[in-house]
Amino acid sequence: MKRNLFRAAFYFSKAERIAAISLCIICFAIILLPYLIPRYFSSGPVEFDTSFSMRVQKAMLELQQVNNVAEEKRSSFEKRYNKLRLKPFNPNTISFEQLSAFGLPTKLAQRITNYTGKGGHFYKKEDLRKIYGMPVSLYRELLPYLQIEVVTKARESRWQSEKKSRIKTIDPVDINRSDSLDWLQLPGIGPGYTRRILHFRERLGGFYKVSQVAETYGLPDSVFNKIQPYLLLGEVSLRKIDLNQTDEKSLANHPYINTKLAGVIIRYRSIHGRFKSKEALKEVALVDDSIYRKIEYYIDITKN
Repeated sequence: MKRNLFRAAFYFSKAERIAAISLCIICFAIILLPYLIPRYFSSGPVEFDTSFSMRVQKAMLELQQVNNVAEEKRSSFEKRYNKLRLKPFNPNTISFEQLSAFGLPTKLAQRITNYTGKGGHFYKKEDLRKIYGMPVSLYRELLPYLQIEVVTKARESRWQSEKKSRIKTIDPVDINRSDSLDWLQLPGIGPGYTRRILHFRERLGGFYKVSQVAETYGLPDSVFNKIQPYLLLGEVSLRKIDLNQTDEKSLANHPYINTKLAGVIIRYRSIHGRFKSKEALKEVALVDDSIYRKIEYYIDITKN
C-alpha cells in the first residue's frame, strides 16, 4: 500500500507532462531566439512583446493550477485509502455494516449489498468492477482481500432456477372475457390503463385480434409489447351494427366511425335507400379499403 501511495504522490498525468514539456520548450526558445536570428533584432536591448509575455505568464498560472488540482487529488487519495481497514471477505455474503466498517464509501457499500440483495451474484473477482461508481484504485486495494467461492455449473443452474421461481407467475388474459383484475396482473398495467382498455373494448363491441388492444388511447407501444405475450384471443363474439337500422349518433359512437363518416353514411342511405350488402358500404365516398377492413367485422345488414 505504501508503494501505491508513493506512486500516487509523484505521479503526473499525461496532460500534466505535456504542459510541463511545452512550457520548457517555450522558455528555451525565448532565451535562444535573439542569438539564432540576430538580424531581426536591433543592437539595443531586446524588447519583448507585452502581450506575449502576458500569455506566457497565463500559461504558467494554468500549469500551477493543474499542479494544485493534482496535489489535492493525491492528498484526497491518501486520506481516503489510509482509512481502509480491510480483511478477507466474500462480497456475496458481506453486510452493509461490515463494508462500512472497512471504510468503504456509504453509497458504494449500499450498491454492493443492494445488488446481492436483489438476487445478483459475484461469480469472479472481476465482477466487482461492474458496480457503478467503483474506482479502479479502490478495486485494486480490495482485490487481495476478495474471497469468492468457485461456482460450479450445477450450483449456478440451481441459483438461476431459484431466481426464476421468485418471479411472479402471470396468467394468460383472454382479451374479450377478462375483467379488471385479470388486466391488473399484467406488467405495466395499472387501474388507469385497465379502465381505458375495457372502455375501448366496450365501445368496439369486442376484439377480433390481439393487436387491437394496442389501439387503446394513451397505451404506449412499450407497455403493449410487454403484455402481448400474455394476451389470448378466445371465443370471438362481436356486437354488430345494423347499417339499415342504426341512427347517426350510434354510428358515430363507434371508435372506427367518426362523426363525419356517420353523417355521410346516413345521407347515403337516405338517398340510395337501404344497404343490400356490407360491400355496398365501399360506395360511400369516405370509406376506403383500410377503413372498410376495420369496420367490416362490426357491421351487419337487415334485408327486411
